[in-house]
Amino acid sequence: MGCLSRITVSTKEREAGLLSADNMTAALSALRQDGVVMLERLFEPSLLTSIARKMTIDLEREKREGMAWSGGGKLIGHLNAVPPTTPEFLTEQLLLNPILFALSQSVFDKPVLNIKFTSNVNLPGSVRQSFHPDFRALDDIDQLNISVPLCDVSERNGSTEVVPGTYRIPFTFKRLEQELQSRRAERANASVGSAMLWFPSLWHRGTANASADPRHMITLTHAPVGSKSHEAAPPTQLPESAKALVRGRENAVKATFSAISGDTVFTPNYFKPTFVGRLRESLHAVSPRTNEFLMKHLGK
Repeated sequence: MGCLSRITVSTKEREAGLLSADNMTAALSALRQDGVVMLERLFEPSLLTSIARKMTIDLEREKREGMAWSGGGKLIGHLNAVPPTTPEFLTEQLLLNPILFALSQSVFDKPVLNIKFTSNVNLPGSVRQSFHPDFRALDDIDQLNISVPLCDVSERNGSTEVVPGTYRIPFTFKRLEQELQSRRAERANASVGSAMLWFPSLWHRGTANASADPRHMITLTHAPVGSKSHEAAPPTQLPESAKALVRGRENAVKATFSAISGDTVFTPNYFKPTFVGRLRESLHAVSPRTNEFLMKHLGK
């Protein structure tokens, strides 16, 4: 029941900024059926690896200076971040990719814009997350995530694990146990240059990074113009230097421009950096299964 379909983008398609009719049909079919599809060889790898190097440099600086919070993902090794947004890293290929915009517009059958430009960091020695959706399963899904790994990802360095076909199923830990009897969770292993498109209601989790290096991944989020998600999302903060990139395409990105540095900004993940949040995260760090057992019997 469901699988993570993979489509290889040809050089011709990449240069034209448009998938072939067959590949477009296959991608849309996978998204509608399984809620997820992987596009391989979509991006030029050198751009992505340069972003990863910059994020690692910024991460080491943050560690030296001391992050402004405790908990918030630091205990289990999964952090959120705003990726670098200076001109050498924030490019048209990444932010305004025509293949991604054409696919998103076909999914929603209306114009879309980018409402989020975020990232997550899976630190060396991290603990696996629990399966979860980022949003409730709704009939009216109005967001599509595009996750872009900045290095090759595998079981060793913490590739994301997904359960294809679950994006319209309300999540509880009891329901998870039932669904995994007939569905197969899959690791989204990928070479740098790939992009995974998925609905945020899809069940997924971050996994343990057993490598010596942080695993960085950027996520863009597309939403239909005028949708609830478009209206509710705060604008992405971009440096003044990014104005030239979106000039003439302002309706494709929800953003404001200001005198920010454009360096990576690291932020807490879903475990809140509060006393209660740190207790919950500490329990999960020690024993994910115990935390999941408690959530299941609390009806979560």
